[in-house]
Amino acid sequence: MAIRSEKNLAKNVVYFICEIFIIVIGIFIAVQINNWNDSKKNRLEEKKALSLLKNDLVTEKKILSYYIKDLAQGESFLEKILINKELSANLDSIGYYLERGYIQQKSNASYVNLKHSGKLSLITNQKIKTNITLFYETFYDGNEFLSSWSQDFNSNNIRPYLLTNFTINANELLDIKDVKQAFNDRLFMNLVNHQNLMYKQIRGRLESNVLVVENLLKEIIDELEISSKLEN
Repeated sequence: MAIRSEKNLAKNVVYFICEIFIIVIGIFIAVQINNWNDSKKNRLEEKKALSLLKNDLVTEKKILSYYIKDLAQGESFLEKILINKELSANLDSIGYYLERGYIQQKSNASYVNLKHSGKLSLITNQKIKTNITLFYETFYDGNEFLSSWSQDFNSNNIRPYLLTNFTINANELLDIKDVKQAFNDRLFMNLVNHQNLMYKQIRGRLESNVLVVENLLKEIIDELEISSKLEN
């Protein structure tokens, strides 16, 4: 009887151990499946976040490129005035070229939403996360300053001078006689020179922005391609 009891006990212990082992394996598999599902969900969320950022950056580049072109045209016109006033064409359009400037058009909605929702942490590529944060937190502040500087100068200096010293028609064109007379005014020529220098400085800054945006786009596109390959 004792031997039979010992055998039953041993059999029960083995059975009990097997049950525990099966339960542990089951829990382990369940945890792994849950982790895999969470990982897959996070990868999908990350891909969505990167795609949204990419779209905003594409828009950002278009906006910056527009202002770069616009400021370059203003520079070209004003430089001709500074070099040889009388030979410059379209003198009646000088007001149009003098009042150009930079107004920051923000395209950062996706970044702001990701930041405030805490989903920016989903981006696993630390280089992209660092560079995107640097662009929207630092470069954007600089651009906002340039935008305010440009608008303030136009509102406080250019526009008041034009309204005071020129006859302006319905098409915003100036009287050429008034323009030629203004060429002898040191204040007017200083305004032209200062605005031209401002255009150069702002355009240079925006061109730097474009380079940063292009690098960010390349990094994000490369990351999205890697993500797509892993899914396949």
